[in-house]
Amino acid sequence: MTEAELSEDADARLADALERVAHGAVVSVPSLLAERLLVVAFTALLTNGFSAAAYGLFVLARRGQRFLAMLALGFRSGLSRYLPNAADDAERNLVATFGSLLVVSSAVVFGVALFLAAPTVAQIAGEGAAFEAFVRAFGLGLPGLVWLRTAAELLRGLEEVWGLNLALRVGFPALQLGAAGAGVLLGDLLLVAVAVPVVAVVAGGVTVGWLARERGLRPQLFGVDASALHRRYARYTLPLFVGNIATTVQRLGFYPLIALFLTGTAGGVFAVGALVGLLVRLPLMGINQFMPPVAAALHGGDHREALSRLYGATSRLVLVGVTGLSVPAVVFRVEVMALFGPTFVRYADLLPAFVLAQWVACAAGSVGILLKMTDNQRALLVGGRGTLLDRGAPAADAGPRQAARRRRAADRHRGRRAGGRSGSDRCDRRDASRAGRVRGDPAVARLRPGRAAARRRADRPLPGDHRLTTSSAVFPRRSTYEELAGGFTSNSTVPSA
Repeated sequence: MTEAELSEDADARLADALERVAHGAVVSVPSLLAERLLVVAFTALLTNGFSAAAYGLFVLARRGQRFLAMLALGFRSGLSRYLPNAADDAERNLVATFGSLLVVSSAVVFGVALFLAAPTVAQIAGEGAAFEAFVRAFGLGLPGLVWLRTAAELLRGLEEVWGLNLALRVGFPALQLGAAGAGVLLGDLLLVAVAVPVVAVVAGGVTVGWLARERGLRPQLFGVDASALHRRYARYTLPLFVGNIATTVQRLGFYPLIALFLTGTAGGVFAVGALVGLLVRLPLMGINQFMPPVAAALHGGDHREALSRLYGATSRLVLVGVTGLSVPAVVFRVEVMALFGPTFVRYADLLPAFVLAQWVACAAGSVGILLKMTDNQRALLVGGRGTLLDRGAPAADAGPRQAARRRRAADRHRGRRAGGRSGSDRCDRRDASRAGRVRGDPAVARLRPGRAAARRRADRPLPGDHRLTTSSAVFPRRSTYEELAGGFTSNSTVPSA
């Protein structure tokens, strides 16, 4: 295939991928906006219905639940990775069942641990019996919250955009708002802490029931090659789970410090600032709704040029959208904080810091998703959300080299198929002979056809001489994806620092 034909194929793949991602974003952004508005209404109802100190204790206990939930959800990315590429319904059911069971089981372990540790946590924080009751309630509700998120991941992996948005973006926040209203009417904030996980279980059950009816999804844990599939899923998600621990500690690890050193009011102010700051992430969240299955499908089909260009295009769109939302949030920060009560207005000058943090986090686009969906999940252990450590080689050189090598490999593969077995044998022997001359090893020239290529791949320098620089993350180019993941393969190890 000529370079022009490869470019045309990449253009077609890019157009299809952009259409699928844009469809998910167009449908998701209004629902994401509705979700954020419902969450803001939920928060405003609690902050106006109860004291700032009481809400601060509530939200600190809930953040502890979220911390452990994020750890348990480190196993869920395998659903988006393998569901789009399932060969048949049986394999799809195996992936969905094993992945969901793994995620929910880990959530049960974390929930029980949080429930049992509630007295110790309350004693260390020095917050008293009310805080302990909140911690116990959220510990019991942890599996329910993770169950809902797992059901949403099934919808995402199967690209059910309407079901995902109705269940996760509209249905659950609306039910949560109803629980808050009931708690305010009864004057019991603990009731809200108990009711929210209950509505999460209901929403997750309805979602899975809908998938069973519409897509024929059935629970299946055993079958043909089930054990191999389980091992593959575990091997893929275990590095993500370990890397997710560091990422979660980085993102949410300060909440225990807030509970230990700050008052309940300060914790409530921090939670409100973080909530408003998350509103500027809407463009990235919209793009990311179906980026995982689309990226997994492109990677599975070896359409790396299209995947690289998809990342560049979506990253620019995200940066423009996030900037457009950040400016009004900073300019009208006093009016925004006034929605949550007069206590929070005094801290309006802190809001720009939250907004700036989210802008910086969104600047790199869907880096973490691309690493996970291209089997480079080990890179997350090195750089968190896609910032790889410097190995000393210029990043700009990685893309062209990788692209040219893949084009030559594709042309050679198609030539073998066109020339039949004899052509393949000649090609392999010629390559084996060349490899033997280069390394001075006559034994390589006598390798059977097919083993020469494997020996050449094994003798190549270890990957990892590429780097992702800060400038390439903030200002993506066409070759940014190649710089990011071109030096890694599914069997490679992450370079040491």
